[in-house]
Parts: sequence; structure tokens; C-alpha cells
Amino acid sequence: MSKDNELNEILNSIKNNNASAENKFEFKTADDFKLPEKEPVIEEKPKQELLEFDKAESKPSEPKEIAPPTPKGELGDSDALDRQLENLVWFESQKNDAEAKKTKKSKEKSTVDFNKIKESLFAQKEKIAEKKNKREKKNPEDIKNQLKNIGSKALEVCKRKQFYIPVIAVALAIGMIFGGVKIYDYSKVAYLKPYEEKYSITYPEGISEKFCDMYGKNQYTAGSVEIPDTSTKKYVFSKAQNDSPYIEQHISLKRDYQNMAIYLNRNYADLESAYSTAEYYLDSQQIVKFSTLFNDYTYKVVAAFYTNTVAEDDAGYIFPYNVCGTMTDKSFEAYKDRIQSRRLYDTGYNLQKSDHFLTLSVDSDFMDNFRFVIVCVRVGEDEKFEKSTTAVVNEKVHYPQAWYDKNNQENPYRFASKWYPELYTFKSSPKTTKQSIEDYE
Repeated sequence: MSKDNELNEILNSIKNNNASAENKFEFKTADDFKLPEKEPVIEEKPKQELLEFDKAESKPSEPKEIAPPTPKGELGDSDALDRQLENLVWFESQKNDAEAKKTKKSKEKSTVDFNKIKESLFAQKEKIAEKKNKREKKNPEDIKNQLKNIGSKALEVCKRKQFYIPVIAVALAIGMIFGGVKIYDYSKVAYLKPYEEKYSITYPEGISEKFCDMYGKNQYTAGSVEIPDTSTKKYVFSKAQNDSPYIEQHISLKRDYQNMAIYLNRNYADLESAYSTAEYYLDSQQIVKFSTLFNDYTYKVVAAFYTNTVAEDDAGYIFPYNVCGTMTDKSFEAYKDRIQSRRLYDTGYNLQKSDHFLTLSVDSDFMDNFRFVIVCVRVGEDEKFEKSTTAVVNEKVHYPQAWYDKNNQENPYRFASKWYPELYTFKSSPKTTKQSIEDYE
């Protein structure tokens, strides 16, 4: 028998004062049929079960059926019966509403939990991917473009809001954001733009601006030399031209050689009048300034001598005073020994392999095809320049053989070896190369 039929039978029995109904039912008041104020607790699925939503959609468990209360009490009048009937009808409606609401909340709860879990997982994945990207090496070109775009946007914002932020500060801030990305300093090359437009050439990177005009006119420009004792201040070139000072063509001005040589014309620099005797030397300033295209150096004169330029004037030998490069230890000791024997006077300076030398030579009429040479030692940036107060005349100067022949003297150095330097191919390289007379003719 269905619930509706049973209910109808009960109502009919009540209205007909059926005595058997008194034994079957016990009626309650309306207050007994009120539902509890708290909603039934919906048991949530464990977290492990919710994770399974990636495989299949979860179905909320069906709420248990709420059984109607059993009426209790005595039979009453018509009004009481109507109230009992209204209570039963109200109960059925509340039961259906509660079940529908419970099912809806269960579905909503499951959906909310599922979304929260997925959002959490996606968030974790994004964090992992972000960390991985930070560890990966970035493409310099991409970073440069990003910096350029960010810098442009920052400047636009600054202009729009009328802020006056230095460009350097903006660049530093961007550099910090991108974790130590080296930002190219445009100011280091900006000064070259007018000269490049003026002369339509490309300048070597790092060239001093004081040489830009001269280099634009003559790309053989290598620097300048200043000799206060001879009132000389001239440009130096990497190729002999118009009797101007020049250096060896194979020299790289960006390399810091142990020794460099500059060739001068006596019409521009009369070195002999300043350093050919001990007296001249002590009266001189003993200073030479040499600037390459990239650096400025100060040197002190420490020795002076004469040498031949034609092999026949010294029994087939040309002393390699103008050696350019870095010598081996053994080779440097041989070079030092020959400088000491050839120098016109002793200034008290002891040449060291760690020194950087600048050798200047000028044509001389001391003898045909002879040159007068001075040897200079670089003064460190932190060193104080001090003049030598000693110049002891060398009583046994080693001259080329032609001098002894002209003066009818026996050469005490006639058995000396014809030494040529052994150079490292690079300053820090273990490989060396042995030079010969062909390198100095």
C-alpha cells in the first residue's frame, strides 16, 4: 500500500471515529513535526578521493530518506484533525525541500572542492615552471630587447607624469631586476659619432678622443710622444712617413709589450744634445711621455748608447736594441748584459724583467749609418717620478766594430756572441720564437 493511500485511509478512519485507529496511531502536536534548525551535516569526501576527479567526475552520495514521524496522541475535534493534516502535508514538503537542498549543496560542495584542488595544482605547476625559467640561460639579444622595451615604457611614463628621473638610474634599476645583466654604456662610444660622420670611417674601440681628429685624417696614427728636454711633442704613426716618428708596423697598440721602439728624426728630436754625455743627462729632466691611442704612460730615461744599422759595420751583426715583445728569462739577461756594456754612463738603475721599456732612437752623425738610442723605463701610476742624481761614465763602452776600425783600436768585445732575442709568441704563452738578423735589417 502506498503512502498516499495509507494516509487517506488514516484520515477516513479518523473522520468516521474508527476505534481501530486509536490502537494504531498516536497523534502529536504541530510542534512535534518541526524539523531541526541545523541543516544535516554533509560528510565530505577525503582529500585523496577528491584528487580522483582528474579521472572521473565525482557523484555526491544520495541523502538518506527521512521517515515521517509516527503520529501519537488522542483523537480530537475537526480543527485538531485539520491541524494534524496540515502538519503531515507540511512535513512532506519540508522533507522534499530538504532532500533537494541537500543534494544541491552536495553537488556545489563537490564542485567547489574540485575547483580549489585544480587551482592549487595549477599554481604549484606555475611556480615550478617559473623557477625553472629563472635557472635557464637567457638569450642576450632577447634580454637586450626586453630592456629596451621596458626602458622606453618607463621613459614614456616619466614624461606623462612629468617626472625627471636620470636615464642612468632607470638603467640600473632594470639591471637589478634582470639579475646582473650588463647594460651597455652608450656614453663610451657616443663621443665617436660626430667624428665618424665627419670622416666616414670606423674608429677602433676605446680610442682616446684627443686622437679622433688625427686618426680621421690618417689611419696610421698610433699615438704621440712628448720629450720635454728636446721640446718635442709629435704624433707617432705605425708607418714611416714624412720623417714623422713611427713605431714597428707589427705592433698591436692594445698589447702591453715588455719593450716598444719609436724611431725619430733628428730634425724633430735632438736626443744627443740632451743625453749623449753624463753631464747632459744630469742636467736633463729625464722624462718621456708616450700615449698610445688607448693609454697614457710616463717613462724615465735610464741609459743611452750608439749602435749600427748596417751589418757590415759590426762584423755582420746588428744589435737588436729595438726588440718588441716579451723575452724569455735567459734572453732578457743577455739583453740586460749588452745594454750595460754599451751604455755611455751608468745611471744607477738596475734593469728588471718585470719592467716595461720604451726605446727611442734617432739618426746620428756620430758615424755613418749609426743611431743614438735611449732606453726608458715606465713609471707606475702610483710611483713618484724621481730624477737620477748619478751618472758615472763608462770607461769601456762597447761600440760597433766600425768605430774601433776608425779609431785604430782593438775591440775588447770582438769575441762576443751575436745574440738575438727569443720571444714568447704571446705574453702568457709557453711557445717562443727565435729571432735573427733578418728581423732587424
